[in-house]
Order: sequence, then C-alpha cells, then structure tokens
Amino acid sequence: MPHVVAADADFRARAGGLAELDIEADTYAGLIDALDRRFPGLGDHVRRRMAVAIDGVIHQDPGPLPLSPTSEVCLIPRIGGG
Repeated sequence: MPHVVAADADFRARAGGLAELDIEADTYAGLIDALDRRFPGLGDHVRRRMAVAIDGVIHQDPGPLPLSPTSEVCLIPRIGGG
C-alpha cells in the first residue's frame, strides 16, 4: 500500500491529526479519491493546495501516474508567487 507523508497542518487537521498514513491505490488519482472517501474534502484540498513527490520525484500533473505498493507519496504545500 502506498505510504503518504504530508507536511501540511491543514492536511493533518482534515485527516484527524494524521501526518502519515497508508492508502490502498494503484494510481495517484486513485489515491486522491481514496483520501477523499476516507476523509471527505481532503482529496479536493490535496488537488488544489498540495505539490507532490512520488518516490523522490516531483510531479507537476501526476494524475494517472501508477503507484506501487511500496511508493512513498510526499505532499507539501504549493509555493505561490509571481
């Protein structure tokens, strides 16, 4: 099961205080859907507000990217600016 690590206080607040958890999913999009089923509204928060690194590689649009059972998915707040 992919392991999710989130460095975001809003994520933790929406996930019942959890900063790390395992989620059953075989794609990044499936992981987001699973997060939303487990913690309603969290999937949308991640889509809109979080950047993602999967197994140490940062992805701009990881939607259909496959995950392995040993994948580590790191979620961090997006950096804004201009």
